[in-house]
Parts: sequence; structure tokens; C-alpha cells
Amino acid sequence: MYQDFFNLKEHPFSLTPDPRCLFLTERHQEALAHLLYGMTQDRGFVQLTGEVGTGKTTLCRCILEQVRLLTNLETGTRKLLQVILVGQPELHDTLARPGLRQLAQRIAAR
Repeated sequence: MYQDFFNLKEHPFSLTPDPRCLFLTERHQEALAHLLYGMTQDRGFVQLTGEVGTGKTTLCRCILEQVRLLTNLETGTRKLLQVILVGQPELHDTLARPGLRQLAQRIAAR
């Protein structure tokens, strides 16, 4: 239906996120800016949360192939791999647990 109406070459909706179809709303732009800040400023951990279907995976795929190539690289003075924690709003509660306090303290951008 959408494909014919909008004269699309591919199906517009699927279960697998497609970064080519990313529409950056103001909130998506802000989230992407936080992800990029955490990655480019050697901040270590960055957290991204949102409800199901809000674009978390698509944003991550927009930036994760280059991150994959940096796996396990670190010097004695700085982090070369930035870790992005992506999840649903319950991630906030999980990170608030006393046993994860040290991890939560290392998150540079939320």
C-alpha cells in the first residue's frame, strides 16, 4: 500500500532497522549528538534509552561498524573503544542498582 502510494522502490517498514531510512527528528539528532560526543571525546560509557520502536538500534547502526573495528583497543592513558549502553527505560533502574554503582558513575553522557 505505502510502496505504491509514495512510489517507493522498497518496502518502507520491516522488523530489521535500516539506517538508510533514518529520519532524524530533533530528539534523534540530540541522541546522535550524545553518542558521537561519547565516542569522539574518549568518554568511555554512553547510555541510550528509549521505548521499543523509537530508533535506538537504527541510530547505533548508523555509527556501530566503525566501533566494531575498534574492539579491544586501549592505551595506558585513554580509551580507544567507547561503549554505548542501549536499552529500554528499565535500563535506568538496572543501572541504579547498588551493585552497578561503579559502572553508572563512569557514564559520561545520557
